Amino acid sequence: MSIKDGGKYSENWTVMDEFAAKAMQGFCANPDISKHAFDKGLFGRKLDKPFAESAYALANAMLREREKHA
Repeated sequence: MSIKDGGKYSENWTVMDEFAAKAMQGFCANPDISKHAFDKGLFGRKLDKPFAESAYALANAMLREREKHA
């Protein structure tokens, strides 16, 4: 695998991981999402799994779109 097709670019970190991390950062930086989560006491419990799943779903979509333009 290579960076171009979503392979590793460091020992344990893939392009997909990088894209997912950026998506997660965006979720957490969104004031509406963050305020709601903190107000409801959801961070660290109920939102972790949906945020992570959504972040990787977006990463998959980004990799598919990236492949179209390679």
